[in-house]
Amino acid sequence: MLSFARVLVILAGIFGLPAVGCSAACSGLGYAAGAHQDPQAREGQAIMNFILYIAIAASIGSILVGAKAPRWGRTASGILSLVFAAIFCVPLIQLNFLGLGSALMLLVGAIMFFVAPVEQYRPAAR
Repeated sequence: MLSFARVLVILAGIFGLPAVGCSAACSGLGYAAGAHQDPQAREGQAIMNFILYIAIAASIGSILVGAKAPRWGRTASGILSLVFAAIFCVPLIQLNFLGLGSALMLLVGAIMFFVAPVEQYRPAAR
């Protein structure tokens, strides 16, 4: 069960890359339209850039969670998967629905991390 959860979380990070690309396109279009120069549009452009950066962090972070889950344990892996699932829902502000698939995959992976037997996790090396 743990190996399937790990693969699911890693695939969620990989499938989240199109969401990152879409957020980058939205941010780039705002920049190209001159939103960085307009005093009234700077805050919106800053929000778009922030959404881009957290989408990148969620994608890379979910790949790392999938790779390091046996060492981090069930609680840390499950909670981080839930956090990254919530982060993949943030691009909905830009009407970017590409992150929803990754969010659902991370949600299922988090549930599987929590219900996996303890024997499947290795104790942390000290």
